[in-house]
Amino acid sequence: MRLLIDGYNLLHAQGLTGPANDAERLRKAREKMLKTLSKRLSPMDRHVTRVIFDAAQKLPVAPRMLWVDGITVEFASESSSADERVIDLIDRHDAPKKLVVVSSDNEIGEAAKRRGCRIIGADEFMEILEDPRRPVLVPLNAAKPASLGRSSTQLPEGMVPKETDYWLEQFADLVADESIAQRLDREHTILKSIDVAAIEREIRDSDPFEKKTRKPPAKS
Repeated sequence: MRLLIDGYNLLHAQGLTGPANDAERLRKAREKMLKTLSKRLSPMDRHVTRVIFDAAQKLPVAPRMLWVDGITVEFASESSSADERVIDLIDRHDAPKKLVVVSSDNEIGEAAKRRGCRIIGADEFMEILEDPRRPVLVPLNAAKPASLGRSSTQLPEGMVPKETDYWLEQFADLVADESIAQRLDREHTILKSIDVAAIEREIRDSDPFEKKTRKPPAKS
């Protein structure tokens, strides 16, 4: 389950509820809401959605469930209210941070926050349902990087800016030469790998300590 909806709370936001004793009107209101929800959810998302309604009376089978286009619809006949049933489901969810809870009820909101669920008020959820550009459920991997290990953003070949600044400081006397400075400005100041290798060879060749400690090449 990824989407848990306080049914009558959402019906109030839609303005579909009427007198509590008007069972036929409530039935039609539920059907209209579920039809809207079904249209806006993908087939996969419908199967991870549960809507909880208060039962008008104690039902012989508790809790009583039915399925509408894959959406689980439950009447909270076992609990004293739908709110308590929603809170119970939040408390028992095995991955609460992946759960989206739809309700404007304060107690439900507190239970959802306590377990790290995402809470959406009924009015805001109605705005999402009415805007076809907004997904009702965001895919779980939407916030993850496109690839693991290497970053999807490729850095330019050569050195990072801090390394470039270091080498430019070491060879400041060369940059002081106007012709070289103009060439650096024109060609870019980021040193490429081949330039770094040439600089390192020059340092080794000019450093007497390097010459003394450098091992001769292995004989083939």
